Amino acid sequence: MIPDDTQILISINDAARLTSLSRTMINRYRAEGRFPNAVPLGDRRVAFVKTEVVKWISDKIANRQAANDNTTSTPKQDGTVVGHIDGRTMLKPGTLAPSAA
Repeated sequence: MIPDDTQILISINDAARLTSLSRTMINRYRAEGRFPNAVPLGDRRVAFVKTEVVKWISDKIANRQAANDNTTSTPKQDGTVVGHIDGRTMLKPGTLAPSAA
């Protein structure tokens, strides 16, 4: 039995299953520096440290919560509700955005 505090390596397929991302997206995030670094195992084989991937997932969840905490909404006279998330304007479904003049 391997103790829980031992660093475990997981394949890119396992990382994809844990994150619900495709292998392609994981590789894109790696290239952009937005995913944990891979551990090279051979000429064409890499793995990831499981605890780093789990922390990455936890950070994503924490960022979602922080974004939700910064959400505001303002009712308008016509009944639509406009919310603001990270500076972006969100409209109630079924309403049209005002045209830019």
